[in-house]
Amino acid sequence: MLAEEIIEKNRNYWNDHADLWYGTTALPEYGVRFPTEEELHLFGDVSGKRMLEICCGSWHHTLNYCIAWSCDERREVFDNGKLVMSKSYFDETYFKMPVHDSEIILCNRKISTYVNALAKAGFVIEQLVEESDQASLEAENDPDPKTRKAKMLPLSFLYKGKKTVEVAYACFGRGKREDGSADGVWCKKRI
Repeated sequence: MLAEEIIEKNRNYWNDHADLWYGTTALPEYGVRFPTEEELHLFGDVSGKRMLEICCGSWHHTLNYCIAWSCDERREVFDNGKLVMSKSYFDETYFKMPVHDSEIILCNRKISTYVNALAKAGFVIEQLVEESDQASLEAENDPDPKTRKAKMLPLSFLYKGKKTVEVAYACFGRGKREDGSADGVWCKKRI
């Protein structure tokens, strides 16, 4: 399937079903079985600051769909209390997942794929958080598959970063060059 077809299929799903997801995971929550902003204190006072959240709030860690997940059955897969590896972490091929009365097309991404894409877009990563919430970690004999899984690996992850901007500016000295142009040097500065 071509990238344009995948985008169109997923766009159609989202346009038809977005209201089902709206607000299911929103700040101060970052993700599934994940510490909240009240616990992590990543941002402090953001009054007057411009912020961009790039995420799919209720999505999962890249390992979530290669370890212990059956897309066809939409359930965690355990064998004698251990998570079952169903595909390679390095496999970034697309797969179909049934959701509601439709299906979407997804792919796992390695953490390095996310980091490299952010860097290429000019972001500097300040922090990576891969944790499970304390309630899941402390739960004993909880039959919930997500809780059992969260005790073994993080179901969500978070990057905190800043966008760097390259600014060109002219540094002018006194006088003019022999050709009559201003005596100056172009400088670049990352802020």
